Amino acid sequence: MVNLPIEYSDKPVTPYGGMSLMKRFLDQTGIKDYLGSLDLPAPLGLTVAMRQLILSLHFG
Repeated sequence: MVNLPIEYSDKPVTPYGGMSLMKRFLDQTGIKDYLGSLDLPAPLGLTVAMRQLILSLHFG
């Protein structure tokens, strides 16, 4: 289990702050390694790996 402490604050939150939390979560869970271990099909007509395509949906 990954320990990812979350605290509440009265400070304004930007969209980038939320993405930072999401990136930290994905890094700590090891999702990149897990996606790399899967036998995902190669996207037709694309030179990018499926793992990168999935991660780019989260981070643009």
